[in-house]
Amino acid sequence: MKQAVQLLAAGLALSWCVNVRLPAATPVSAWLSPSADIAVLLAVLALFGPGKLRVWSWLCCATLLSVRVARIADGVCERYLDRRFHLAVDLPLLPEFVRLAISTLGPLRFALALSTLALGLALLWWVLRESLQLLTHALAEPRFGDHYLIAAGALALLGPYVAPSGSFYTGYVTPRVLGELEQWLTARGWFDDPARAEQRKQFEQRFSVGQQQLSEAAKRLQGPGVDVHLLLVEAYGRTVQSTPLYAQQLAPSYQAFADQIAAAGFSVCTSFVRATILGGSSWLTHATIQSGVAVYDQFEFEVLLERGQLSSLAQSFRQAGYRSVSVKPGTTRTSPLLRIYGFDTEYTANDLDYRGRRYAWAPMPDQFVLQRIAERELQNPVQPLFLEYALVSSHFPFNPRPPYIDDWNSLGDGSVFNRMPALDYDTDEVGVFAYPLGYLDSLRYELRVIGTFLGEHVRDDALVIIVGDHQPVGPVAGGDQSRYTPLHALTRRAALLDPLRARGCVPGMHGGNSEPQLTMEDLGATLLMLASQASGG
Repeated sequence: MKQAVQLLAAGLALSWCVNVRLPAATPVSAWLSPSADIAVLLAVLALFGPGKLRVWSWLCCATLLSVRVARIADGVCERYLDRRFHLAVDLPLLPEFVRLAISTLGPLRFALALSTLALGLALLWWVLRESLQLLTHALAEPRFGDHYLIAAGALALLGPYVAPSGSFYTGYVTPRVLGELEQWLTARGWFDDPARAEQRKQFEQRFSVGQQQLSEAAKRLQGPGVDVHLLLVEAYGRTVQSTPLYAQQLAPSYQAFADQIAAAGFSVCTSFVRATILGGSSWLTHATIQSGVAVYDQFEFEVLLERGQLSSLAQSFRQAGYRSVSVKPGTTRTSPLLRIYGFDTEYTANDLDYRGRRYAWAPMPDQFVLQRIAERELQNPVQPLFLEYALVSSHFPFNPRPPYIDDWNSLGDGSVFNRMPALDYDTDEVGVFAYPLGYLDSLRYELRVIGTFLGEHVRDDALVIIVGDHQPVGPVAGGDQSRYTPLHALTRRAALLDPLRARGCVPGMHGGNSEPQLTMEDLGATLLMLASQASGG
């Protein structure tokens, strides 16, 4: 009886290793049912015995440990980004994940978490090794091994007809591992994965269509007209209006923003736009807008980069006589996108000469960013401007948040923030509620900052588009797991908004209950059309 319990525990330990996808939702069958992959592995052990497989036991443990790590990565991606983990395209993003983890936890907690992970993996290695050895030796005995092979063979042949549904967990790992291997070899030019080849083909087709639409819209913009400001607000998703708790909490901030811009002479209408991503990877949204092509994942982004040149939104404005400016305070390293997208100037974190403290992932507060751009680009412009801002103060984990400083002229080089306490939610006290609280507070901050910036620094009949780059991470988005984000269009010349109103853009700050009439890949052509109308084209 004792041996039977030990063997059952060993088998379940191996099954859990490959079945469970925490922190994503995991079905009960993944915990209680044997894994088909492990069942096959045990059959191999029963056939060849411990003698011939002992030299490969470390390989079995290493493979299972790698599968366990990949399953955790799957769980993280599914819970927070609503997609699966893909080794070939996600592994290059590991430095960004480490950066996010350090900024979220702090260096000390990150080091502690890393040490805990290492100890956990060492413990798992021991459990896997002991379980494999126990099962290998048991299956080497004819009374266990032969009976297991007979039972496994019978179940394989008759199971689909007689076994209850759910007896085996059907989230097979082996096909997934082979698929990941194919993608990895494809990324290095050593193999042509049919799935990736088909995805590349479909992307190339979308690329041709999107580029044609963007070029046609650019032809209508015959010359420079009003300034165009495109403000991409990090993690600003439809959930803030579709989730009753969020909507109620943000209502005063929306009203304050509406009053502020109305006092500055702006008209506003609001709609929703369908993004290509959820929870993260904002650069895919930037690529989608600039190229006019829906970019759904890192693989497609890299295909876009391979082209080297493309007709972009920034180039379209440049060719019409605009000065095109990219503002990316979250970019801390040299980016190839300046060359590809064709901006005249790109302000990254190092270009903004900030001397204050950082706030979690955000290198600097958005209030400082907008003030710096106002000083450098808006005070004495020599030609009409197209500016794309990638704001960062509402980036996950939304905590801590920078304070708002009433006197914008006192911001200077940002060192004033070193002397002011950050607004922080103590996760030890509020636990899982820290993310929603921080998220709401970060958006209150963004609305206040943007409203003041527009009222004090955006001149004349400028066209302003404020749009969320994607929904927040899954647990914060809550019941609204769509790809939809709010879009606010503002200008002091109300007639400029008529084309958007015709497509369902509702007066005010709330988009109503209608489905999005715009996609993120349409946004560039729409901006060119609105700018053309403003310039009389």
